[in-house]
Amino acid sequence: MEDQVITKHKAIISNNEAYAIIRAILCLYSVNKTEEFKNSANEKTMGPVLKKAFGLSDEQYNEISEKILEYSTEEITISELQLRYAWKDNHPIYKSKAFKDPDGHTKWQKKEFQDIKKLLKDPSLLDLNTKLQLNEKNNNNNNNNNNNNENNLKPSIQDVFNITLKKHTVEKSNGGKDNIHIGYKILVNAFLQYSSQEVYREDRQHPIKSSLLKSNDLFNLGLLPEFTWILNEYSILYGIRDFYRYLVIFDVLTTRFDDNLNQLNLLSNCFKKLQSIRKVIQNNETINSDGNGINLNNQNDFITEDENDLFNKISSNLFNNLLIRIGNYRICFTPNQVEKLPQRQSQHYQRLIKSIPLTFALNLMKYIVDELFSDLIDFQSVLKKAIIEANEKEYNRSMEHLEALYNGQLNSNYQQIFLLSKVINDIIDKWFDWEIYYFDLSFSEFLKSNDKNNQNNQNNNNNQNNNNNNNNHNNHNNQNNNNNNNNNNNNNNNNNNNNNNNNNNNNNNNNNNNNNNNNNQKIHLEIIFETFSNFINKSVLNIYKRYSNEEHTVRNSKSGKLEAAPWITCLFSELIPSLVKYNEIVFGLFKKKPIPLEGEISFLTGQFILNRISILNTNIKHLIKHQEWKPNGKGVFHSSCPIDFFEFLTQCYSSIQSLEIKLSIPSNPMTRSFGTNLGDTFLFFVKGIRAVILDDLPIDQQKIISNVIDNAISNQATPKQLFQTLVENVRLPKLSSYNITERMCLQINDIEQSRGLLLDFDDKYNNIFRNSLNELFTTLKDHWNYLLTYYVYKMNCYIKPIIQSISLSLNDNSTSNSTKELSNFIELNLSLSNKKLQANLFPVLLKRLFQSI
Repeated sequence: MEDQVITKHKAIISNNEAYAIIRAILCLYSVNKTEEFKNSANEKTMGPVLKKAFGLSDEQYNEISEKILEYSTEEITISELQLRYAWKDNHPIYKSKAFKDPDGHTKWQKKEFQDIKKLLKDPSLLDLNTKLQLNEKNNNNNNNNNNNNENNLKPSIQDVFNITLKKHTVEKSNGGKDNIHIGYKILVNAFLQYSSQEVYREDRQHPIKSSLLKSNDLFNLGLLPEFTWILNEYSILYGIRDFYRYLVIFDVLTTRFDDNLNQLNLLSNCFKKLQSIRKVIQNNETINSDGNGINLNNQNDFITEDENDLFNKISSNLFNNLLIRIGNYRICFTPNQVEKLPQRQSQHYQRLIKSIPLTFALNLMKYIVDELFSDLIDFQSVLKKAIIEANEKEYNRSMEHLEALYNGQLNSNYQQIFLLSKVINDIIDKWFDWEIYYFDLSFSEFLKSNDKNNQNNQNNNNNQNNNNNNNNHNNHNNQNNNNNNNNNNNNNNNNNNNNNNNNNNNNNNNNNNNNNNNNNQKIHLEIIFETFSNFINKSVLNIYKRYSNEEHTVRNSKSGKLEAAPWITCLFSELIPSLVKYNEIVFGLFKKKPIPLEGEISFLTGQFILNRISILNTNIKHLIKHQEWKPNGKGVFHSSCPIDFFEFLTQCYSSIQSLEIKLSIPSNPMTRSFGTNLGDTFLFFVKGIRAVILDDLPIDQQKIISNVIDNAISNQATPKQLFQTLVENVRLPKLSSYNITERMCLQINDIEQSRGLLLDFDDKYNNIFRNSLNELFTTLKDHWNYLLTYYVYKMNCYIKPIIQSISLSLNDNSTSNSTKELSNFIELNLSLSNKKLQANLFPVLLKRLFQSI
């Protein structure tokens, strides 16, 4: 970065920049150096640094430097101080009319004289000291007759300029502007930019390098010691007061604003320092008006109207910068690594964390308002508005981001519904935890309602009640002196009344305070939820308007069956659960549900159930397609297929049940409807397994066998009849193997295992299938029964030719070989089936096989 500073030179140097550089170099020739800076604060060392800081070419720098070197160190120092003396009432910024305090100019003059006397250590300047003292005396006498003599004793500004480099300091074309103070600000900016490895620019606004913000030195921040020395010496030689130096840093930090904690801390300290100086000055002005004299011990006993206006302007800009950050607080003040929230599963999940940077920013904003703009700005109203705007922007920003993210990927039929559900999920998953557990403590502190007036009124009422009670007590005593018993009774009654009244008033106060505290704690969260709820309700209303006349079901172009339209599927699977969850969170905080879920939603639940079943069927298809058909554990006869199937089934049921509960629909119509519509789903599951069993056959053969089995089930044919139909109507091609495999055993076992899981599921969910359970149970049994018949038929295709060969053979060797082949085939298949089929299935297979033989 430094190479960039070296090679990129400024094309044009402004007058103010040139004079700032000249005065910085003059400082390097000052005699006011400590041992620490004698070797480093000189032009040989700092000249190249200044050149780089301002991006000067060698030619530009040499032109300035050569003129300065014409003068000796003594002449430079004397000339600088003579200039300060010569200003009098001609100083561009410190003219008498510039001071708010009528005595401000006098105070400034006297302080200037005191500083110059301390700095002029050369004995040869005694004559000048005499002139200064005489001039001071003449000013105190306020003798107009001596004005001519005074003017003769002091050198004119022109005289000073003729013998010093200060002819370079104030150009006549400058219009009387104070380029000494401007030059100081230019040096501060240039030094900060050089320290940040930036190319010098007068109007640079992006944030300052963080390493420069760790210092507590409000004059110089984290600058190089040599830069610090130049700025301090500049301030001494040219009379730059502390107030202006703070003001420059305050301006730089505000112009190059960032919301990091170090910069906020520096801004806060700077503002407080400046404001404390202003208060001291105001106090001194009050003392002066009372005739108690002027305190000149502090060089900050005066500021000008321009400085005061600039301070107010910078403070206003800072407040606006902070307000912009509050308007984007969820981006600008996200939890850092130290402050990040605990994991949701942890025991500390709900511990509250206060955002330190956000709290710091709010404190600074409130301090600025309280000190400067309390008559103009209602801080609570401004803060509430900023929070609302921040969350409105966040909502719109999230919607725009999702629209761009899913651009072209979503069906226009349901895009509006889907995007709203995603925004709500963002609100729930990304923002609520931050609001409740991180931002709320910070905001609540500044949104507390002002109950002081109410409390004062309560106290006044309590005091009046107590006084009345006490007066009654005294009156009773005076009126009943002749009757002690009556006195005692009346006194006791009145005392009791007083106590009761006091207790009631105290209880009322406590209740009011508790209510106020509870309200205060929830103001921020109420703003957040109301803002989001308004947006959500508006979006939900637009969805209802758009889709109220849309078809709820569509016909599948392939199967011809009616299915839930994509938008209704998306409504119930995506949007409604999100709205329900949102309502739950709000209800937990405020005991109200901001999003109404009535109207058309109940009418559309039937289509939602169909959609759940459709999704379940899709999962089943995917499950069977990717099944590896391996035992689901040691000693287990089935694969993971039925387990996964019922896991999907449970998930679908749970989602419907949850929605049913959250929508407060009585008598469980949705889950009951789901159960009665699952017949086709089980059939889909069984047929999926059957398709895998038949996948070693040509497609036309698969269709023929499937139709034969379906017709047998439909006609309630016996396994024997099915076998006969297969033998008569199906001709299997030559296969590589006719054996029963472990995979085939697992597939048939999976169907039987599903029957057991079906019973468990129905029992667990309160007989969800009701009268349809037996039918489902029978359907599953029929399918494994008929598939076992197909296994026997397949084996028969291999066995039958062998048996025919044995019965027709006249050759003993041939008969023996065929018999042996038959025996081996049967033994192999029965042995495997006995080991791999479930206990109740093997006898059935054995019976079917011997019947066929």
